[in-house]
Amino acid sequence: MVIIDVKSRKVRALVGGYASKVAGFNRATMAHRQPGSSFKPFVYAAAIDSGLYTPATIVNDTQESFREFPEWKPKNYETGSFEGPVRLRHALSRSINSVSLQLTYAVKAPAVVTLANRMGIASKLTPEMSIALGSNEVTPLEITNAAASLAAGGVAAEPQFVDAINGKSTPAPAGEQVLRPEVAYVVLDMMRSVINEGTAHLAAALKIPIAGKTGTSNDAKDTWFLGLTPDYAIGVWVGYDDNRAMARATGGATAVPIYVAIMKQMNQPAKPFARPAHVVEVTIDKKTGLVAPDGAPKGTTMSEVFVEGSAPTVVAPMPDEITEAKKTKTEYDDETNAEPSD
Repeated sequence: MVIIDVKSRKVRALVGGYASKVAGFNRATMAHRQPGSSFKPFVYAAAIDSGLYTPATIVNDTQESFREFPEWKPKNYETGSFEGPVRLRHALSRSINSVSLQLTYAVKAPAVVTLANRMGIASKLTPEMSIALGSNEVTPLEITNAAASLAAGGVAAEPQFVDAINGKSTPAPAGEQVLRPEVAYVVLDMMRSVINEGTAHLAAALKIPIAGKTGTSNDAKDTWFLGLTPDYAIGVWVGYDDNRAMARATGGATAVPIYVAIMKQMNQPAKPFARPAHVVEVTIDKKTGLVAPDGAPKGTTMSEVFVEGSAPTVVAPMPDEITEAKKTKTEYDDETNAEPSD
C-alpha cells in the first residue's frame, strides 16, 4: 500500500509487507507486478488527449469489434459477456477490455507507453497491444505516483521520501505539465463513475468524491485499486510472492475494502476536484452520446464533461422517434427476413 500527497508528492505512508526487516523485500517499491485494468486510466487519457474520443463516444463492445487482430479474443473479466454499443464513460466504469483494446489500436500503443512514462511509470513498458490490458509489470509506488499526476491536473513529479533535513522541510519537487489539465480532469471525472456505478462501488460508502480504478491480472494473480482525491493518491496491491492465483479475487472485492478501511481512518473531507479552464458540461442522451433533445424523457439524459471543442453538436432523436436511418433498416430487414445477430 502506498499513500502519496498529491501536491507535495511526499510519501505519507508505505506498507511493503507484513513486517519490516533490514535489507528486506519491500513490495511497495520493489515488487514488479501486472497492474491489469488499473493501468487503463492511462489508455483513456491518451485517447481523450488525441481528440479522437470523448466520454460520450460510443464504442462497440463485441468480440468481433477487433477484427484487425483475430488472435485477440478479449473477455470482460467481471462478466465474461459483451454489452454492445457503450459510451466510453460506461466502458471505463465497467472495465471493458474490448473497448480499451480499440482505444489502444486507434491512438497506437507507443503513444500510451509514452504518456504512462511521462506520468511517472519508470518501468520498461512494451509498446504492444497488450498494454491496453495492463500486461506490463510495474511497482505499486510508481503506478500510484503516476495516478497522482492525474489528480494533480496532469503535473508529473518524483515521489519524495525525505520530509525534512536538519529540521528544514524539503520543498515540493518541481513538477512538469505532461498532460493538459482539462484532459486530466475529464479522465478523473470518468474515473468517478468507477466508484459511483462500476467495479469499485464498495468505495461509494465513503460518501466523498473519489476517482479510482480497479485492476485484476490474468488468473487473479494480482488485484489492485488506485483511489484518488484532490489531496491523496492511494494504491493498494494484493497478491502472493510466488504468483499463485487467488480464487474468485478481483480488485473490487479484495483491494477496494482495504482502501475503504484506510480512508475511514484518514477521515478525509468531501472535496471535489477543481475544474480547470477549457472544460465544458453538456446534457447528453445516454444511449447515443449526442446532445439531449428538448423534452427528453426523465432518465434518458445525463450531464457530461468534455474538453472544450470536443462536445457533440448533433441533437439526438427522441427515444420514440423513428429516424430515416431506422426506417430504412427496418424495411431492409423485412425484405431480407434478416435474423437478429447474437
